[in-house]
Formats: sequence, C-alpha cells, structure tokens
Amino acid sequence: MTTNQTISDILQQEDLLPKSPFVFHEGGFELQTVDKLIAEVDNQTDVRNFSFRLKKKAFNIGVEVIQNLFHYLEGDHVSQDNNMGLFTMYEEDDSLYMMTGNFLNNSQISNVTSRISMINAISPEELKTLYRGVLDVGSVSESGGAGLGFIDIARKSGSLLDYNFIKVDATNSFFVLKTKINE
Repeated sequence: MTTNQTISDILQQEDLLPKSPFVFHEGGFELQTVDKLIAEVDNQTDVRNFSFRLKKKAFNIGVEVIQNLFHYLEGDHVSQDNNMGLFTMYEEDDSLYMMTGNFLNNSQISNVTSRISMINAISPEELKTLYRGVLDVGSVSESGGAGLGFIDIARKSGSLLDYNFIKVDATNSFFVLKTKINE
C-alpha cells in the first residue's frame, strides 16, 4: 500500500467498493469498534425491516466476520503497517451482502485459497459434518481460532464464499471476502 493509498482506494481500483453501503468501517478494529459495528448491524437490519430469519442470519454472520477481523488483526503475524481492515454491509440486486477485508502476507494466499475452495466445493451436509469435526478436534490456530470462521460463515449464509486477493506490494496483498446472505 502506498503512503497515501487507503483501503477504499485499493477496492475502488478493482471495482470492488460497494456503491451504497449502510454500514461501513475502514481502519482499526479495537474492542470499541467491534461493539459499535455489531450494534450497527443489528440496528440496520431493524431499520430496513428485514424478515426475522434474515435479521438473525445477518446478525450472526456480522458477529462472526467482525470478530474474525478483530482476532486476526490483533495477532503477532500482522505488522503495524498492515493492521487495518474493512467491514461493510450493503444491498445489491435485492440481496444482502457483507464484505470484509484485511492485509495478509502473500505467503498465506495459497493456504487461504485452498481452505475456501474446499469449503465452497462441499455440500451443506458435508459442511455440517466438517464443522462438527473441527469442533471435536478443538485445535487452536496461530491466530487463536479453531479454524471455524470460514466454515461457519458458509453454513450460516447458505452461499459460496466469494473472495479476492489484491496485490499491494511484493510481500502483501489485501484479502477481500464477500458473503451473500440468503434468506
């Protein structure tokens, strides 16, 4: 990322920036920010009169993706220069979406790609089984999680995980995860 380039600039260059988000945060993800964003997701689903089912899904997925960003960005593997992230919620083509983003080292791309590709390739029933299996094993990753984040997002959204890696420099990329939330 160049000195004057923001996350929004990076997304704009790739035509990934949503036109009219109703929740948008670009920057750090401190505890106060996490609490504020979760409250805003809840508020916006109320204001927009979503069905109870969609509101519940949006809230649960919002909590998951926001907490994932918080935990990832506070990890030792993230440099001070790249500890910023993105969360946005918006409607597009009569569907509800959440998009998150964070910087990651290019060496992590193949691991993230293979995990998401595997999750996208299996059926909802296989996803449930995988989820239970990961819970049973209970191992904790370097970032402090059990590896359930992507699995849980795919299960709760009912959608394939849409993702991009935008090369920022020789060592870093910006990872974008776009989730369509099906009713």
